[in-house]
Amino acid sequence: MKPPFLEAIDFSEKDFESNVLLLELRIHVIEECNLKCVYCLSNAPFISKKRKKENNKTKLSLDEIKNNIKQAKDLGIKVVSITGSGEPLLYKNLKELIEFIKNLDLKIVLFTNSLLLSKELAEWLDERNVNLIVKLNSFVPEINDKLVGLKGAQRVFLEKIKMLVEMGFAKDRRLALNSIICKDNYQEIPDLFIFCRKNGIIPWIEVVTITGRAKEEMKLPKEKIEALYKNLSEIDKKQFCYEWIPDSPIVGADRRRYKFVAQIDIFGNVYHTDANITDEVGNIRNKSLYDLITSEKFIKLRDRDKHSRNFLEKENGKRK
Repeated sequence: MKPPFLEAIDFSEKDFESNVLLLELRIHVIEECNLKCVYCLSNAPFISKKRKKENNKTKLSLDEIKNNIKQAKDLGIKVVSITGSGEPLLYKNLKELIEFIKNLDLKIVLFTNSLLLSKELAEWLDERNVNLIVKLNSFVPEINDKLVGLKGAQRVFLEKIKMLVEMGFAKDRRLALNSIICKDNYQEIPDLFIFCRKNGIIPWIEVVTITGRAKEEMKLPKEKIEALYKNLSEIDKKQFCYEWIPDSPIVGADRRRYKFVAQIDIFGNVYHTDANITDEVGNIRNKSLYDLITSEKFIKLRDRDKHSRNFLEKENGKRK
């Protein structure tokens, strides 16, 4: 049986065969953050530090973000994922943006570290059927807090996860747990995975990407990663009757969806996925989204991206 996936992005065979250009648009809305994750893809400043000028770059306005979403809808998207570079709950226009997306009859995924997620805000998000991806990297406080750069974070993460499960987000497949795999937490990934399954939470578990602030020493040998993914696949089959090929960066996920994802950062630069944050294909202020995602550079990035093929294959192996 196919494993469950986050409701908003659990695309069907019909979706994949529909010949649309995009299924998901990722929007970065803010660069400030209340964590200092050592593996963060971004080098953005923290809210506790004075922000340096980014070579006179101007952030996208709310109206510009809305226009980009309208363009993406015309290209076939079904979902908008609201993410960093920082913490989206710090974005002052978040509620207005969510209402706008909802009125376009699009689904919504919100990435959040959950530190600022109150019961009242969670209820507001629940009423709008927002899917949440929250954070937890370890059941060991010292390990989790080291990875996210904030003492006491692990306790808060667990409290917010419990609250969201009790509210029914997990029951409706609208709650995922984001965990990175690195040397510090490698041994307990199976426990995190089983915790997710037992609580109806989608395990958004993936290997750390060495970019941004992530360091090479966090990386694990490919053999260990391959063994871990195979182990998780076996756990799923034996304990939960789910079957999947251990080949997607996110455990149990369908890697085909990455063919249909585009990302826009806070300055309007367009990318294929988060994994290619240094490979923008152009800026949305200069060209239409259609022109950018049909460009030769975007297509090449999409075809070479590790998310679009079996990432456990040897570099010279045959692509599936």
